[in-house]
Amino acid sequence: MAVKTDIDVCNAGLSKLGQFSIDGFDDTTDLAAICSRIYPIVRDSLLSRHEWRFATIMRQLARDADETPKVKYGYAYRLPADLIDGPNAVYEAGGRNPVKDFQLVGQFIYTDLETVVIEYRARAAENIWPAWFEDLVVEATAAALAMPVTETLNKAQYHNQIAFGLPSDNGEGGLYSQARRLDSKSKVNKSFIPSSGGPLIEARG
Repeated sequence: MAVKTDIDVCNAGLSKLGQFSIDGFDDTTDLAAICSRIYPIVRDSLLSRHEWRFATIMRQLARDADETPKVKYGYAYRLPADLIDGPNAVYEAGGRNPVKDFQLVGQFIYTDLETVVIEYRARAAENIWPAWFEDLVVEATAAALAMPVTETLNKAQYHNQIAFGLPSDNGEGGLYSQARRLDSKSKVNKSFIPSSGGPLIEARG
């Protein structure tokens, strides 16, 4: 089975609207241009909206030699490029004991720690999404694309209701509610990524 990509998920949303697929976000078509603007916003919004277990990872940060801390601390560590929300916690080496002696400044963590591990919500790749989260993103994408692509309010409302429930649910119903419930029942399996990258190894949650 081919690895699922952002284009695959976006095209699934387009198919819900009865639209043709795009070959990529860099296509020269108007449809691809619309999708390239809207899909990343929908995806990142949903990833940041809840503390999804599948998207929560632990990463050892690399020290940034070019950044000089502007406060009392001695070292600067750059936050990961795939960070969506967090960090939820900061640890010393080994990722066991949380610490509080640090400061977040822009894209950096300032601290005196020799080694820093953070827990955060990542921009998890589409190919590792659970099926229930993919279903949610597909419907939310269809809802967001409906007006700019089809100019049909009814389609936008229809897919938004599937994704998030009735107006009385205040965005907490539909597939989103189901996804949160299923995520809460999923196994905690945080991944640890060393600062040098490499394969993921399991870490105790």
